[in-house]
Amino acid sequence: MLVAADALPEALRPFTWSDLLATYVTRGIEGGRLPYFDVAFEYPPLVGYVAGVFGLVATSRVGYVALWAAVIVLASGLLGVAIAREAGPRRTLGAWALSPQLLLYAGLNVDVLPAALVAGAAIAARHSRPVASATALAVGAATKLFPAVALPALALGARRGTIGAATAFVAVIAVLFLPAVAAAHSVLGGVAYYATGYVAGGVAAWGLLATALAGIGLPGPEIVLVITSAGLGATLLLLVYPASRSSDPATAFALAIVALLFWTRLYSPQFSLWLVPFFALTPLRRRTFVLLSAADVAVFLTASPLTLVRWESPDGLPSLLLGVLAAAVALRHVALILAWRELRASR
Repeated sequence: MLVAADALPEALRPFTWSDLLATYVTRGIEGGRLPYFDVAFEYPPLVGYVAGVFGLVATSRVGYVALWAAVIVLASGLLGVAIAREAGPRRTLGAWALSPQLLLYAGLNVDVLPAALVAGAAIAARHSRPVASATALAVGAATKLFPAVALPALALGARRGTIGAATAFVAVIAVLFLPAVAAAHSVLGGVAYYATGYVAGGVAAWGLLATALAGIGLPGPEIVLVITSAGLGATLLLLVYPASRSSDPATAFALAIVALLFWTRLYSPQFSLWLVPFFALTPLRRRTFVLLSAADVAVFLTASPLTLVRWESPDGLPSLLLGVLAAAVALRHVALILAWRELRASR
């Protein structure tokens, strides 16, 4: 909200990016234009619908961001209550309410919302409510696509209600996606781009590999696309989903998310929020949470100045920041590997 009001203290000027604000200013919503119908909008439809309503209601950038902030704070609090009831307040405080990721990244985008829906879906599945779980996953997938990766784990792990769960998921997806698909600026373009067409970036480990391959004359982006697509498919089909039959649902969902984060070419820093609630819901160890948090904080402190500050020279501090960023990105992948091992061992 301070960024939207152009009132951020000078010392924090390198940390001024917010995707939420960008949807209003650079995506054309400002002035009451509707996503998909009046302007192109790359986010899944539930984000677009809410953004369109907020764009009509708000009279300024600050008002628009404030409305989103209220939704994000509410979702964060409701998830905290749900986790506390499931895992206890002390574990919830350490692994969610006081997590560095929530402090630093919750306001960048809407990732708290699908993260809350996936965690809620895992809790519902744990209590043998597959239809409620599938509905939450569908609403989450209409907010950010990633919750859909947990649906096969739900279907394979459910002892009953699989058909009802699948029906609920398909029905909710159809209702939420159809208007945006049929609109003049169909949502399918943005969905396809982020699902398959995004080139690996510097804040993802695969972006470092693509850059290294390009540096020796190889088609880095194309090679990384093949590696990550094949790797994700094989990991889910051979390791994650078969294990769902005998796993706790929260563990199965967390494994699917870890696999997706490990292989994703687009790892925006706030994506770690997808996994954080599962540090309270599963036997993931504190050391792994600390390692992931340290990496996420380092990414925040380096990526923002590197991308948002105009440096007069590429030497000196920018080079140091770039080195720390690369190390933090690699460290984050190490944390994901540790999380994978701990989840597999706890099945």
